Amino acid sequence: MIRSFTLLIAEILYIFLPRCFKPQNIKNLQLLKSLAQEHEVFILSSYPRSGSTWFRILICDYLSQLQLRDSSSTLQKIRQVNRLFPDIEEKFIAKDDIINFEGKIFFKSHLNLSLLSLILNPSRNKNIKFIYSYRDPVDMIESYYSYSKLKNRNKILRFLGQTVFAAYSSRVVRSHLLSACHALNTIPNNVFLIEFKFLKLNTYQTIESVLQFAGLPVRSVFLNNSIASTNINKLRTAERSVNVNLANQAFFRHGNIGAAYKLLHSRSLKLIAKLCAKPYCILSLACVAQQ
Repeated sequence: MIRSFTLLIAEILYIFLPRCFKPQNIKNLQLLKSLAQEHEVFILSSYPRSGSTWFRILICDYLSQLQLRDSSSTLQKIRQVNRLFPDIEEKFIAKDDIINFEGKIFFKSHLNLSLLSLILNPSRNKNIKFIYSYRDPVDMIESYYSYSKLKNRNKILRFLGQTVFAAYSSRVVRSHLLSACHALNTIPNNVFLIEFKFLKLNTYQTIESVLQFAGLPVRSVFLNNSIASTNINKLRTAERSVNVNLANQAFFRHGNIGAAYKLLHSRSLKLIAKLCAKPYCILSLACVAQQ
C-alpha cells in the first residue's frame, strides 16, 4: 500500500512539476528558436489529458498524405511521429530528423504559454505561433484519476489519489489557462485555441480551422481519411504494439465530456471550480469567437 501510494505521488509530481530546466528542453527550445529564423514554427501547447496526443497523431497522418504521399499504416505513422511532430520535452531533437512542411514545422509541449513566450519571444519573431489545446479541468482530472485507479486498486488509495491529484493539478491547470489568456492579450494573432469538446464533437471543422490558421491546404479526402484512421479503437491497437511514450494507456480513454461531474468527489470539484472557472470561461468564449 505504501509503495503504491508513493508511486502515485511520484507520477503526479513528474507530470505537473515544471520541466523547463531539463537539459533536452533547453537544447530543444534553442533549436526551435533558431529554426524560427527561416521557418514558420507552430507549437502545440497544452496541459496533460487535453487532447494534444490525439491532435498530434491526426495532424501527422494528414500531413503524411498531403505532402509525403505516405500510404503506410497508422502503426507505422505513430512510429514516425517524432519526426513529423516532435515533442520538446520527450528527448533531444536532432535538426536533421525534423520534417519540414513547405516551410512549416510543428512541435508539441506541455510547458505553458507564458514560459514558452518568455524563452522564445514571439512578439519579436512572428514566425513563432501557438496552437493551444485545453479541456474542462474537471474532465481532465477525472481522466487521469480513472487511469490511476487501474494501477491502485485499494479503495483508500483511490480516494486519496483523487483528492491529492485535484490539489496538485488544479493550481497548475489554472496557471496554464491564465498564461493562455495573457498570450491572447499580448500576441492575439499568434495564438489559436482548440477546446477538447469541439475536437471530439466536430473533429473535421476543428482540424480544418487549425489548417487554415497554419496556412496549409485543406483536402477533404485526406482529412476524412485521417479522422477515420486515428479513431480511438485503432489507436488503442497501435498503442499496444508500439513501445513509445507517445502512445500511452492514460490517453486512450473515451474522453467523455462532462462525465467527471458524476465521478469526482464534491470536495475536489469545488477546489477545481474555484481555481479554474474564470480563465476556462474566458478561453471558451475566445475559442468560440475564433471559429
